[in-house]
Parts: sequence; C-alpha cells; structure tokens
Amino acid sequence: MTATGAQCLRLLAPVESPAVGLNFDPANFRHASEDAMSALLVTCDLINYSHWKGVLYEDDKPEYCAVGDGVIDWQPIVDHLLAVGYDGYWAIEYEAIEDIERGTADSLACLKSLL
Repeated sequence: MTATGAQCLRLLAPVESPAVGLNFDPANFRHASEDAMSALLVTCDLINYSHWKGVLYEDDKPEYCAVGDGVIDWQPIVDHLLAVGYDGYWAIEYEAIEDIERGTADSLACLKSLL
C-alpha cells in the first residue's frame, strides 16, 4: 500500500495537515522496485522524517546494509532533499544483526559526507 511514491501521495495528500507526513525510506522504495529518486520527486512535499539504510541483493534477495553500501545512488537524493528545504530528521536505520555499532558508525560517516 506504500511501496511507491504514487501510493504514498494518494494516501497522504488528502490529509492536508503538517502533523501527518511521510517517513521517506529510500531503501524500502528500492526494495519495492521503485527508484528512490523517482519516489522522492513525487513525495518531497510530504516528507517530515527519513530513514537511512542501504540495500543490496544476493540471488535477488534484499539485504539491508549500511548507508553507502548497496545499490542506491545517495548523493542526488540528499542534494534534492536539501534543495527543497527538508529540515526533518535523518535517522539511521541499520538493520543487519552483525556488528551494529560498526554499521551504524559507517552509515553516519557516509551520511555526513553526503550532507
């Protein structure tokens, strides 16, 4: 129901309240076969929170990973969010169970470099 930017827009646009918005998660869009940048262009006016994690694929099975690892081209996404004045949270969501501290630290370093 929220796999694409268009679906998110259809659900949230009628609400018309700044108290309700979208948690933008590029890796979840990518996992649902939606280009993260395309989803961003459709939903950028609705975003008030963001989750940052990477995603890669092994035998067509998604594996979440640190920001900067995986298949997402991060810089255009971050640049666009900054250009439209996004001022919400940039929350790291490291989901791999191995070495959570390293994965979170790597994600933070990558995100800082993109900002």
